[in-house]
Amino acid sequence: MVNGARTRRTARKATVTLPGGDLVVEWRADDHVVLTGPAELEWTGTFDPATGLWTRAEEAA
Repeated sequence: MVNGARTRRTARKATVTLPGGDLVVEWRADDHVVLTGPAELEWTGTFDPATGLWTRAEEAA
């Protein structure tokens, strides 16, 4: 979306329709990109930034 706005192919704010619902993407004047839309927890786990390894937590029974 930012690239589209930089090349004048889109506005700085757009709504993207996804299977989980609409996502509003806005590239603000302060160069921050804000995403607004529904969110759901997909998984939990741990991430070790030193090694780049992640471990998915076991699902609760």
